[in-house]
This record gives sequence, structure tokens and C-alpha cells, in this order.
Amino acid sequence: MVDYIKRVKTLLSIDDELQDSLLGEIQDNTIDLYKALTGADTVPSDHDFMIREVMVKRYNRLGNEGMSQERQADMLQVFNSDDFSEYKDILLARYKPPDKGRRGGVFWR
Repeated sequence: MVDYIKRVKTLLSIDDELQDSLLGEIQDNTIDLYKALTGADTVPSDHDFMIREVMVKRYNRLGNEGMSQERQADMLQVFNSDDFSEYKDILLARYKPPDKGRRGGVFWR
């Protein structure tokens, strides 16, 4: 399994190991969600960036889980409930939903 933690720590300017356990959990949850959404067994290397970016989003959202928005003074933060939504087109290009075909019906003569 790819270890995204080192690169995510660079993005978050973390230079110690104090958050490694937490980042490991975020990594596992993010990969599990990717697999559940796509039906894939592994994350393709060209989709690694998605895992890293979603890990950063989830780390930055700690303490605000379940909130859709938060207002502090003049600043409003809005949280997206679907971490992979901005990658929908990329994911659909690789993992096309199954063709459901024509709708069936019963016809009487």
C-alpha cells in the first residue's frame, strides 16, 4: 500500500511524527472510501493526488465533522459533504457505471 503520509505532511507543513497515527487513520479511511465509491481494489497511481488532497481536506476539517458550515466573525467556512465530488468527472471516465440497458416492461396482446 502506498504511504501518502509523508507527502501530506509536507502539504500541511508538519515536520514531526506527532500526527502520524491520526494521518494513518485518515489515509485508511480515505482509501476505503475511494474503493467503495469506485469498486476498485486499489488506487491507481494516477489517482494518488486525489487521496492526498482528500486527506488534507479531512485533516483540516478535524473538530468540525458533521458540520456543513461554520461562521467565525466575518469568515464563513462551507464544508463539502462529498470529499470526492470535485473528481467526479475523472472517476466516471475510468469507472463508468454499469449500463442498465433499456427499461423492461410487460405488454399484453
